[in-house]
Order: sequence, then structure tokens, then C-alpha cells
Amino acid sequence: MSKRKGEATPRQIDRSHPHQVEIVVPEGGLGKRIETMYAFCRGRDCHTRSIGRKRIERRQDGMRWCFSVPEHADAFHARFGGERLCTLPK
Repeated sequence: MSKRKGEATPRQIDRSHPHQVEIVVPEGGLGKRIETMYAFCRGRDCHTRSIGRKRIERRQDGMRWCFSVPEHADAFHARFGGERLCTLPK
């Protein structure tokens, strides 16, 4: 995957924002819900990543919301659901 100058790569985002929530995007999209998600992220250190059809077994698109603070990821997960992930090395 190529990146634009100054844009963080997925690997850099995983390192700096390891507390993540993966949301499956339904066929019709997220509608107004996505505006609420972006509003939640305003003022918080958050990155979003499209994960495309990486879930081959389910053939679903998704978005990954990445936070540097675990409490922000927990609050996002509690409000919007999805799958809570952590990319910190074990």
C-alpha cells in the first residue's frame, strides 16, 4: 500500500494508537451514525483506518477506530459496539 507524504502508515498507527475498535460496515453504510462517531473522536487522539474486505470469511467491509488512550477506546466500544482490539506487543 502506498502512502502520501506525511501520512502515517497502518503499522505506525498500530504502534502509536494500539487501543482499537473494529466496526463492520453494513451494505448500506453507516449513515448518520458515522457523523456521531467522528463527533465522538473530536478532541481525542484518534485515527481511523478502512480495513476493506480483510474479513474474507465474512466478506464484510469495516473501519478501525484507533486510540492512544485505552479509556477512549473503551468508551467508544461501549457506545458504538464492534470488536475491541489491542495491537500492543505481548
